[in-house]
Amino acid sequence: MNSDEIKRATELWFCAQLRELPGTTWYASKGGEVGTGEAAAIVPPYGFVQVTDARSALPGSTAWLLTVKVAWLSHIGDTTSPEHSLLVRHVQAALAALSTTKPAVDGQLGLAVSGTETVASEDFTDEEEQIHGDVFTVAVGVG
Repeated sequence: MNSDEIKRATELWFCAQLRELPGTTWYASKGGEVGTGEAAAIVPPYGFVQVTDARSALPGSTAWLLTVKVAWLSHIGDTTSPEHSLLVRHVQAALAALSTTKPAVDGQLGLAVSGTETVASEDFTDEEEQIHGDVFTVAVGVG
């Protein structure tokens, strides 16, 4: 697979894992979700996954080192709510659980995830869009 295919498959894999969290909706930046085909505005709360960097581990290798941003977005008025805080903690716990599991193989996506590690987290606010988010940066090895 080339870097764009690796990025898309990794984003879809993360979305599939995080959709296990009750009451959450997740989107991959590269798309690929099944829908009606009609454009619709995405309204918070929702989760978003984007691979921001992809490098081959070694020249000629099929292994890749990726940087993945995982964000949970809420309406700006909901950021202090207990529900927002609880969901952020659940996302954080789900990401931690991914790093402690054995390597995962997804035959449908053609992806083998050899490891993940959450390396940073931050929050942001966009007053204009009325969105607040918590972003986790995850280092990922795939093949």
